[in-house]
Amino acid sequence: MSFSIRQSRALDRRRRRLRFLKWILVIGVLCGLGLAAYESGSTLARRDVTRLEERVAALQDEVEQLKQQNSRLAGDAGAARLSERELQRRYDADVPTGEAKLLLEQVQKRLADGVTADRLGFMIDAATDTPACDGAPVTKRFIVRTPLTRGANDVAGFADRAITVSASGASTINQSGAPEAWYDPSQPVAIEFTLLGGKTLSVDGVLPLHKSVVHNGSEYRFVAVAGERRGFLEVTADRCAFPG
Repeated sequence: MSFSIRQSRALDRRRRRLRFLKWILVIGVLCGLGLAAYESGSTLARRDVTRLEERVAALQDEVEQLKQQNSRLAGDAGAARLSERELQRRYDADVPTGEAKLLLEQVQKRLADGVTADRLGFMIDAATDTPACDGAPVTKRFIVRTPLTRGANDVAGFADRAITVSASGASTINQSGAPEAWYDPSQPVAIEFTLLGGKTLSVDGVLPLHKSVVHNGSEYRFVAVAGERRGFLEVTADRCAFPG
């Protein structure tokens, strides 16, 4: 009886030890799995961090390259602006404007017509603001042609009628809004100079107007102003010496 009790107790102890060992084994397996999972997760995390660090480094390199490229482009743009300003300065210095441009166009036209550069240079050197003139200006008046006026006394002759002068202008508008026969001296007037042989020169604009005409070795300086009488134009000519 006593033996059976002792045997039963020993069997219970072995069973308890086996259960304890089983739990220890299960806990160990679970701990091993957890450790393996942790190690695997850590490895994956380290890989992700490494990839992210490599990506950040690559992006930083791209940013640095973009900064360098931007600096080069800014330098190129600055150089281009300086070059543009220099070109504009040279253009302004080299290309004539205003009266100088008009004179250059006249010189180019005369060269194209066959006049030599030496001849043009001589004429320019001989030009002066105070030429030798007769000092006996001749003034004549005539009617300015309008769309409503055309007929007698609308031309004047100078230099023994070798130069004839005529003019046309816009009609004066009366208070009723209707055009009259007389020209409006406040509006532009077109003046035509016809030389013996048919050559024609002209000038237009608001009065007074000035024009130089060369004929038979002399320069005739014309000044046109509105006449004192309605509808008339007064033209004064002075003969001056012209370089031969």
